[in-house]
Amino acid sequence: DLCTTDLCSGGECFYTPVECDDGLSCTIDSCDPTIGCVQYAEECCDDNDCTVDECDPEMGCTHTPFVCNDYNMCTDDECVPSIGCLHKPMCCCDDDECTIDECDPQSGCVHTDLDCDDGNECTHDKCDSVKGCIHFEATCDDDDECTDDHCLVDKGCQFDIIECDDYDECTIDTCESGSGCRFDPVECDDSSECTIDYCLTGFGCTSELSDCDDDDECTEDGCDDLTGCYNIPVNCDDGDWCTVDTCECSSGCSNRPRVCNDDDLCTVDTCQSVSQSCQFTPVECDDDNECTTDQCDEETGGCSYSEVTCDDDDEC
Repeated sequence: DLCTTDLCSGGECFYTPVECDDGLSCTIDSCDPTIGCVQYAEECCDDNDCTVDECDPEMGCTHTPFVCNDYNMCTDDECVPSIGCLHKPMCCCDDDECTIDECDPQSGCVHTDLDCDDGNECTHDKCDSVKGCIHFEATCDDDDECTDDHCLVDKGCQFDIIECDDYDECTIDTCESGSGCRFDPVECDDSSECTIDYCLTGFGCTSELSDCDDDDECTEDGCDDLTGCYNIPVNCDDGDWCTVDTCECSSGCSNRPRVCNDDDLCTVDTCQSVSQSCQFTPVECDDDNECTTDQCDEETGGCSYSEVTCDDDDEC
């Protein structure tokens, strides 16, 4: 063994371990019994991309932090151990909608006042720090409902007398300064709740039948002259206990078979309309052989047949 110093004294053997320390902090010292002392270079990697890993013969491993400054005032410089240097664009947002936020690589964030002038004489322009530019419409109201009050971009407020003629023979046209134009309709009532009554210019009063269809296949739709439209629910009962009777608005009545399932594969499940009940009949597994034990497997629903044991344990 090259890793021991062997000595025999007084008829007894002594084995002293060999000293393999080379005094250097940058090596890992060990001993191989076949070749003697072995020195391996110290692995100083700390798996951190944010440090410079080196080995000093006297101090051993050193991990110097890496400087990630890109000298750009528009980035936030940081180092992520698993990635290395990151230079994220700096957010210059001052949370003020009244400024234009930009960034200069030399000086950093710049916030320029926003110009909210829309060049329209009919608006009052201002800026709100939360909403940004706001353009309030100029008020051109002469308190006369018989004038058309409006504002032109280059002329300002205008108050034009409105014309209340709707050229409709079925209305009486007037104007009141407090309420404006009035177009009083001609009364066209045929006293039936099942018609829509109106006056058609050039023809006079006209009555159309009301549409009482509620687009629901589950109702019977009709109309009564005194009360108007009615929508009576449809009866979907088919008188069979073994169906589930429902109604869908789009398709109408549905009579789906009632599900009789006892979750037992060893029964035949049926529905009995007369008794109004579910019937669960055991699966027939009899093979007519007295020498087998017949049974149904609850896992598969299949029949199994095992031989009957006739041994009475009596040798006589």
